Amino acid sequence: IFDFKLNDEGKKEYSDEAWDAMLEILVLAFDNKFKKEEIEEFLDLSLAKKILETFYDISSLKKNNQ
Repeated sequence: IFDFKLNDEGKKEYSDEAWDAMLEILVLAFDNKFKKEEIEEFLDLSLAKKILETFYDISSLKKNNQ
């Protein structure tokens, strides 16, 4: 989930850009009831995947009902 690029020495340098983007999506999914910092306290990758899948499923159901 983390982005990386190779530095001048050919070693990976990781970026938190993807992680930060996912956290922002989760803040929206939780309807701003939690801040990024609060989500990071209980979040791991498997839980993030379940939350995003559930959010997507609920959003799809809402669209289909309209």
